Amino acid sequence: MSGHTSSASSPFNGTIGHLRILTDPTGVIVNPFSPSPGYVNLDPNNLDFKTLKAVLHLGMSMLESPRGEQILVEIGQNAVNYNRQRNLPCLYSDNVNNIPNYLRYFLRTVRGDFYNVYLTHAMRFQGEGEGQGALWGNNFRDYRPKTHGRIKFNRMVIENLRHVAVIAHDLRGRQDPVSVARYENAMKNFEVGSFLMGITVAHEIVHKWVRYLLGPANAGTPPHISFPGTASGNRGESGWYWESRFLGGGKLENVEDQANPLGWRQLGKLYLVRETAQGQMGRELSRRYIQDILSFRFEGPARPATNSVEQRAELLGKPMARVRLENLPAGIPINVAPEEDSQGRISSAILDPINRMAAHNVRVSAPIRPSVVAA
Repeated sequence: MSGHTSSASSPFNGTIGHLRILTDPTGVIVNPFSPSPGYVNLDPNNLDFKTLKAVLHLGMSMLESPRGEQILVEIGQNAVNYNRQRNLPCLYSDNVNNIPNYLRYFLRTVRGDFYNVYLTHAMRFQGEGEGQGALWGNNFRDYRPKTHGRIKFNRMVIENLRHVAVIAHDLRGRQDPVSVARYENAMKNFEVGSFLMGITVAHEIVHKWVRYLLGPANAGTPPHISFPGTASGNRGESGWYWESRFLGGGKLENVEDQANPLGWRQLGKLYLVRETAQGQMGRELSRRYIQDILSFRFEGPARPATNSVEQRAELLGKPMARVRLENLPAGIPINVAPEEDSQGRISSAILDPINRMAAHNVRVSAPIRPSVVAA
């Protein structure tokens, strides 16, 4: 992989290449198992497109930061060594010390030709984001993200994030007490939602990185690359592992704020949950830390709020995933067919017609603010 050694570095201002964001038509959950796309291709001026574009840039920049890259290299080296020692499938054949060069090539390729992105109601059942893989070949230089699958994001989360961005943008500068309170609440929710989705973007791309190294025929991550309680059988969870290392030991939990006047349109509260001798314990994240991340200051580990009290994870509150599930709009058919084969892959018959749809080279910038979405 000579000739691909320059640092990926996280650009405060730059581009995301060939970005295509598809969404369900109004009132429908598309069944993506059909070769017919059935999706609406969002225009770059659409506010949901702008919202998702901002968090894609944030998540990519986390991975491209020195800390993010260091953890990705560690994951890659551990995964390759594990599979080699057990004669398991492993596409990577070079010295593991050269993995940083492959990582930088991978990150540049992803930023330059981003995966197909789906904004879908179907994700309300499964959290904030989910990736599907596809066969892409066996030569690293042939890697094309849009043929390696896609990433789905929860439409309700993005719509709620766009909603609070518009509120904050419209109320900025007003001085009456009601407007000030609404603005402050909208800003806090915008910060929480942007941080949550930035981490989600990074989490899903980590899975793509592991499969990039181990090869399309390999469906699993080594079991030791995980966070306690997130592994499944003999498969690890590289996304949770990266997240816990990036946050300094722990994983995010997004729970309902029962006092929030936004109700189901809120983005909730974020807790950092750690494994302790007493079990999994959580403390609310510091708002200043969240703001640091949205300003692309990625140097230090996550910090709890100074006035937060450590609690058992199961007592933190109702998960926002359940809140979203309880507030499905009436009339949307819940008919989501399987999208993957037994190896976790999707077919070219699904990808090919979608890859003929328009894509856009889009400008991105930092910090992440409501004006990035609503202006």
